[in-house]
Amino acid sequence: MTPKGASAGATSGAARGDVADLLSGDPDLRSLLGRNEGFLTTIVESMPGVVFVKDSATGRFILLNRAGEEFLGVSRAAIVGKTDHDFFPKEEADRFVARDRRALESRQVQLVEEEPVHTPHNGLRFLRTRTIAIRDDADRPQYILGISEDITEQKLAGERIRYMAHHDGLTNLANRALFRQHLDAAMADFRRTRRGVALFFFDLDGFKKINDTLGHPTGDALLRMLADRVRQVAGDGDTVARLGGDEFAILHQAAPMAKDEQALARDLVQRISKPYDVGGNRLSVTASIGISSASDTCSESDRMLRNADVALYRAKADGRNTFRVYEPSMDHHLEEKRALELAVRNALARGQFEVHYQPFVTVQSERICGFEALVRWRHPERGLLPPSEFIPIAEEAGFIGTLGEWVLRKACEDATAWPVYVGLAVNISPSQCTPALTQTVMSALATSRLSPGQLELEITETALLQDSSTTVSVLHQLRALGVKISMDDFGTGYSSLSYLRSFPFDKIKIDKSFVSDLLKDGDCLAIVRAVAGLGASFGVPTTAEGVETLEQFEQVRAAGCTQCQGYYFGRPMPLEDVQRLLHRRRANIGKPGYA
Repeated sequence: MTPKGASAGATSGAARGDVADLLSGDPDLRSLLGRNEGFLTTIVESMPGVVFVKDSATGRFILLNRAGEEFLGVSRAAIVGKTDHDFFPKEEADRFVARDRRALESRQVQLVEEEPVHTPHNGLRFLRTRTIAIRDDADRPQYILGISEDITEQKLAGERIRYMAHHDGLTNLANRALFRQHLDAAMADFRRTRRGVALFFFDLDGFKKINDTLGHPTGDALLRMLADRVRQVAGDGDTVARLGGDEFAILHQAAPMAKDEQALARDLVQRISKPYDVGGNRLSVTASIGISSASDTCSESDRMLRNADVALYRAKADGRNTFRVYEPSMDHHLEEKRALELAVRNALARGQFEVHYQPFVTVQSERICGFEALVRWRHPERGLLPPSEFIPIAEEAGFIGTLGEWVLRKACEDATAWPVYVGLAVNISPSQCTPALTQTVMSALATSRLSPGQLELEITETALLQDSSTTVSVLHQLRALGVKISMDDFGTGYSSLSYLRSFPFDKIKIDKSFVSDLLKDGDCLAIVRAVAGLGASFGVPTTAEGVETLEQFEQVRAAGCTQCQGYYFGRPMPLEDVQRLLHRRRANIGKPGYA
């Protein structure tokens, strides 16, 4: 507690006398005071905390130190002689009076850890106050002595720390810990009252590409904008949380639930999919949403979380940008997914993966100058599966690095049987682009005895974006070994040109999406010409991917591309077919290096 201040004027003589009278019962102190009358006043005035003294009978202030003046923002002259009710709101004054009464009734120091005080000029503050009754020679309470410490900043800092512990720092939404607390409480309430509870899990379709290509600051700005939209959609009593990355959740409590939850999901899908203007970029993302509802068979938090996750997986499998409400039949699809993940992991040990090779040719001579290694899965029940069927699963399961290394080693071993002027191109996944890649490549070359000049590693822009400086350093190390480096899928990202400046690529591969629309989209033809011209200015070959017809081949040749790859020249084939093809066309095989 504390009152308002006093004039800058000093403590009155009476007040000084009161202090001396209050504390002069101590013989040592009395002796000291006798030697220096102003000693006590100096001490009280120098104390950093608020010191006040009240008359026990009337509750009027008879002393307030300089710190008290500064705290309240008024002079002590305005305080001395007044009571708490003269300065503070009635509720606060009543609390101060009750606190003082406890001090008068006790012989112990009374501590109030935290008491709010509305000061006249410094706003709401918080104090930690100790009070004690000072007694006269007859042992009657004569004064109330109080010392208060301003703990406002400490309290606000503590509140901020507690807030940060339960909220996401980027979006200010609830974090995973707070969301779980609210979910547990909602499910306990459901078991008591049967009040409806729905749980929404959703993440963003297309966010990773934005984050990778435009950078994390742009991705963060988009997430903040999205969080604002989600708050607007959610109800006042709903808990909205960011669980991490681009994963969000809403805890929705209402009754009845049937139509309400689906209406909310439709609104979310619609609002989230509207374009975002971030730093001059017009960006679009969509959301896949999984919903679970509390029921007799789903009345525990863990079950709610699991069911929402299963429904989210189903929404993704059904094309994304939609929502699905959990149904028991979805469990079967989840089990299939888990079984497939396990099968992918076991496929390598069981020798079910194969490396097939697709030729690429020089445009002018139409001669084979190399093959790209492409992995296939010989599934025991489903037959030969293309990468699109299992690579995403391997990436999600964290298995792609192991599989990629196996492909590299196997392809190097197979290529040793080819003429030295036939190159080998191997794709490198973003997860492989670490300092360990250099040792892996060196080991694969040493084991197979393949010439480094025959090996070409294809890297996408996504790999560069993950850690550009580290990745570029690794690529320089590989190039120093004599290995060629090509940029794959050029033109699909936002920063391709900047990476051509930061690293001297040996080849540029034009993404097949531009080639496939070459004959019907003039923009695609313009892009192919531009990239081919860019390659020529850098002195490196350009490969057009996805050439499937004679017309497309003629167009890319006219555009200036130096190499082609696609079904028109050959589909991916097993090693034995490569050997037969090379044998038949040996007379037409190009000269060493890139033609």
